[in-house]
Amino acid sequence: MSRPLSLARLLAEPGLLALLGQLRQAATGPQPERALVRQLAELTGGGAEIRASWGEVVAAAGVQEGEGQPFPLAHGRRQVGRLTLWAPPEWTALGPLAAEYALLSRLQSAAAGAARRRVGERTLDALLSGQGDPAALGDEAYVVAVAALAQDFGSGASARAAQAHALDVLAGAGEGYLVGSGRRGLCTVQGDGTAGDRATGERALWLWPAADVQREAAELYAALTESTGQPVRLRVGRSTHRPEDAARALAEAPAYFATGPVHATPTKPGRVAAGLGYVRHIAALRPTLPWYAIGGIDLGNVQAVLDAGATRIAVVRAVLDADDCAAAAHALREALMVNG
Repeated sequence: MSRPLSLARLLAEPGLLALLGQLRQAATGPQPERALVRQLAELTGGGAEIRASWGEVVAAAGVQEGEGQPFPLAHGRRQVGRLTLWAPPEWTALGPLAAEYALLSRLQSAAAGAARRRVGERTLDALLSGQGDPAALGDEAYVVAVAALAQDFGSGASARAAQAHALDVLAGAGEGYLVGSGRRGLCTVQGDGTAGDRATGERALWLWPAADVQREAAELYAALTESTGQPVRLRVGRSTHRPEDAARALAEAPAYFATGPVHATPTKPGRVAAGLGYVRHIAALRPTLPWYAIGGIDLGNVQAVLDAGATRIAVVRAVLDADDCAAAAHALREALMVNG
């Protein structure tokens, strides 16, 4: 009966350190998942695949015949994906080691994603505050998704730190879904658990070009719940600028949709106003979904927007640029209430 190798003898095995170096180099490169599965496929003569936590293939290489060896990839309690190996029997023992490098590759991608997300956060925060330039988004209709964790983290410094970390993980999971599925989008986190933030709540937001809202929302929800291992509340809204956009929104049934811009507005420079006629078009459809008129609405024209059939509005400058923000918000609310 052969004796097991000691650690010293194992490390002295010819080619072992070279093998570890190759795997480490692949897992820490610019495209770590792709490089790693290629390395594993070439090494074993079989195949390898890495999937994201929501099931989408991130990278695959080699021959995938028969039933492969699955290895869940977890970082603490957070599921980050799965490695599957198709390899000859003599390579079976490589599986657990390969899984560690696969986990490293997923964390490496997550770190790169976090750096990209910081840039996206600044852009999206500026757009949400009315300071950014929406013209940079182009003329496409966009989806806005908002998610919050259902867990009550409690109060205190440690609870706020735990919530801030959980929100960052949530945002990263959503950003990873967008990048992994080939969608360009923006992401940010609002609120960090401090007392001043609790009025609006702590949440993650994503914005991306609309394609198939129902499918994208379902995939995003799966990515968020599977990556965080926690219950998540998700709401998805859609922007519309033309009647065909509205038709798609009604078919896709998001949580709400926006209609506009009703009037030309500096917050959407270069975008042609949809006009009151578009508001009348939407109102005539009698949608069962909540919808909001948006774009260039203020105290001077809000009544015309309401007369066109709108029952909800969204404003930025009408409040933020007012001498008395609270009074402006109250006056707009009164106009809505009087209109019924």
